[in-house]
This record gives sequence, C-alpha cells and structure tokens, in this order.
Amino acid sequence: MRDWLLGDIASLPGVAGAEVIAHATSTPPLVVSSAVANSHKHHTRKAGTTSARIRSTNMTPTGARVSIEIDWATPDARTVDALELADDCISSWRQFLVSRGITEA
Repeated sequence: MRDWLLGDIASLPGVAGAEVIAHATSTPPLVVSSAVANSHKHHTRKAGTTSARIRSTNMTPTGARVSIEIDWATPDARTVDALELADDCISSWRQFLVSRGITEA
C-alpha cells in the first residue's frame, strides 16, 4: 500500500510522501508485515532492520482455520496471528486514508 500511495502521491492533495512513509514505518502491524515481505524478498537483510520469516503453517482438514507462525527479530517480538496481522494492516491503512480525506474506490 505504501508503494501504491507513493506512486500516486501527485493525485493525493494534502498528503505528503513523508506522511505515508512515517505511517508505514511507525505502525507496528505494518512494520511486521513489511519485515515478512522484505525478509522473503531479499536474501540478506540490512543491519538494524527487522527480520522475519514464516516458521510454520497449519490448516484444519476442512480449511476452516489456518494458522501461520511468524518469527521476527526485534526487542519487543511476540507471536503474531497472520490473519489478525492482515486485518490490523487493512484497518491501519483505512484509518490513514480516512484521516486524510481519501475515499476508497
């Protein structure tokens, strides 16, 4: 979402790229999801950045419940439920958009 907003920043009146970056890098769920994506995408992480990896996945036979355990390295690391993380990320971006008068299409 950060990259999409930055790519469209010229069409978002009153929103600065720095605001988008600050939101993405200071909101805990977004930091964790970014760490998972970047740790998967890059072979070697930059020193001092959060590193994350998917430790395990589990699905009930009917597929009704899926759990994904994520390991991430930071002083305040904790277990994260992937579905809750996704919901928290969506909620965080929606709040960001609404607070800046941007409506979802």
